[in-house]
Amino acid sequence: MTPFNPEVALENLFFSRKKIAMEAHYLHKSHSHHIKNVVKEIKQIGFTLDVWTSPNTIAFLGIMAHAITNSWDLIDVVIEMPQVHSSHTGYNFSKVLFEFLNSYNLTNFLVSITANNTSYNSTLAARVEQILDSEEAEDNSPVGETPGKS
Repeated sequence: MTPFNPEVALENLFFSRKKIAMEAHYLHKSHSHHIKNVVKEIKQIGFTLDVWTSPNTIAFLGIMAHAITNSWDLIDVVIEMPQVHSSHTGYNFSKVLFEFLNSYNLTNFLVSITANNTSYNSTLAARVEQILDSEEAEDNSPVGETPGKS
């Protein structure tokens, strides 16, 4: 076999499934690190959500971030695509979303959520508001006190 570009070594053209999995892992790690650095500078982020089910019935929640940087660059990026192990409800999606938001330390920068399924939008929005309110109450409570209890 002769490559089109003679500067490309043939051994770089063949990948085993382990090599592809390893490369995908490194790519994800690099992408996550880059995204975390980019969002450090952004104070308001909107998110869109979409559920996708693969042909072998594995469900994923696509999380896309939308923001404008200090230099007025528009950011629209698929920021995470976690697997959804539970039923497709707004309550369950809110748990998956908050696991992601906490892992990136983004709960304080959330300004909007747009989802495409009216059946779970209201529940998702209500649950997100409930979680944010409880986190805010915990953050503002004096040390040693439980929010809502005197």
